[in-house]
Amino acid sequence: MNPNDAGPAAEGGLTGLIRTLRRRWIVVLIPALLVPCIAAAYALSREDEYAATASLLFRSTPGSEFRLSEAQDEEREGATNQSLASLNEVSQRTAAALGNGVTAGTVAGSVETTAAGTANLLTIKATNPDQGLVARIANEYAEQFVAFRRDADRRTVGEAQRRSQRRINEVQRRLTTLRAQGDQSGAVGGEIRSLVGERNQLEDEARKLATLETLTSGNVEIAQRASTPGAPSTPGPLPTTLLGLGLGILLGIGLALLFEMLDRRMRDTKDIERAFNRPTLGAIPLSPALARGRRKQIPVRGKARSLGPGEMEAFHMLRANLRYFEADRAVKSVVVTSAAPGEGKSTVAWNLAAANANAGNRVLLIEAELRRPTFVREFKLKSSRGLIHILADGADPADVVTRLPVSANPTNGDGPHGEMDVIAAGGIPPNPTDLLDSERMLNLIRTAEQEYDLVVIDTPPVSVVSDAIPILKATDGVIVVSLIGVSSRDAAGHLRKQLESLGVHFLGVVINGISSSDGYYGTVYGYAERYEAAGQPAGG
Repeated sequence: MNPNDAGPAAEGGLTGLIRTLRRRWIVVLIPALLVPCIAAAYALSREDEYAATASLLFRSTPGSEFRLSEAQDEEREGATNQSLASLNEVSQRTAAALGNGVTAGTVAGSVETTAAGTANLLTIKATNPDQGLVARIANEYAEQFVAFRRDADRRTVGEAQRRSQRRINEVQRRLTTLRAQGDQSGAVGGEIRSLVGERNQLEDEARKLATLETLTSGNVEIAQRASTPGAPSTPGPLPTTLLGLGLGILLGIGLALLFEMLDRRMRDTKDIERAFNRPTLGAIPLSPALARGRRKQIPVRGKARSLGPGEMEAFHMLRANLRYFEADRAVKSVVVTSAAPGEGKSTVAWNLAAANANAGNRVLLIEAELRRPTFVREFKLKSSRGLIHILADGADPADVVTRLPVSANPTNGDGPHGEMDVIAAGGIPPNPTDLLDSERMLNLIRTAEQEYDLVVIDTPPVSVVSDAIPILKATDGVIVVSLIGVSSRDAAGHLRKQLESLGVHFLGVVINGISSSDGYYGTVYGYAERYEAAGQPAGG
């Protein structure tokens, strides 16, 4: 993937993060305010809880061969002990010992057991709103688990005793039978001696088991008893709120980055420059006078309200950049297009032509946007004939041109002025592609380049329809208009590749919708406004 097609994340680094957070500050602010408020409300409404901890120590004893746990390694043994300590029987024993209405469910919900890695320790942590009860729960639970393990091991030893005694009885009965036969020689005598030896061995084992039954303790003892806590274990409202604030900020940053990755729109000048990988010829400020649906041109005397000094300066800068962009190559004709509708290309084309006329140049503006023409409606032209009559009917361009005076003073429309010629679309034809891809259109451009210093052609978005493609290579270059917050990276990438594949001269980008906070360009046009307000002409 071309890095210029990537989103803002491709820029990376602290600068890219700061730009993202500036654009998405509301996304960051909402969780940063909401989460700590929820945390504070929760902290104020919850009941304080206290915690007490007791520790159990497991050790090997002479009766270890009869333990319930037969784990072969320390980690497995620790996990087994933790599982045993979590059995419901221990909770039931603890509840019965505590009494006073304490249930096994209360005990089970209050106690948490944790094995200390490979150490032979088990931690019993009790949590409860009752400061006086919590230590009793932890200690009683530890005692009941010790008793549970002791009883379980003693049952195991007792079962071994019973098995040994049954075998002794069987051996004794066999001996009694053999001795009753009277003949103790030969094989019978050998069997008697073998049985006597086995009986003696079993009796010795039975005596050991009897001793172990009285000595076994379950191989566990209380290493440390719990003490009554002096303060709640749950954090207070302030720490909880601060924690919520931190989590809210992190959540907001994460959401901002996620939205930035999912949002394919280009949000600032850096995004647009990276997407097109071409020079920025001009940056048009965000202005009510240039807003969609309320477009105004550099003032045509007596017909339209003037632009402000910031807007005027933007188009003067565009004119200058275009003129001196390539000193060794004169730009006589340009196509103004965009990646998608609604990005302000017609407004830019009009005002670029007017700025050049205002500078004393002979300028022709051609509306080649035959599918959605706007000049007559938006710029209040009084023209019934236009480009379609030249291309379809062979009308003389001189008969359809509208000549407009352009004021040089951006404040009141007075003072010296130039003139520009405009050829509006003249209507919506059924075959716009065929008309624009005609010899008459090429002849019109060639003738205009000889008669005018600059020919500006407003065309449909190249990526949307193919109408403008035949015109692109017939002119000296293409200017792409991209509107901040509307243009998408996908459409921009597609248009850039399309222009590259066509081999046209891509002059650069005009960025529309610059705000005063957009770095360098915002500073420039803010300066122009202040300079004009101080009584100095913006272009001086």
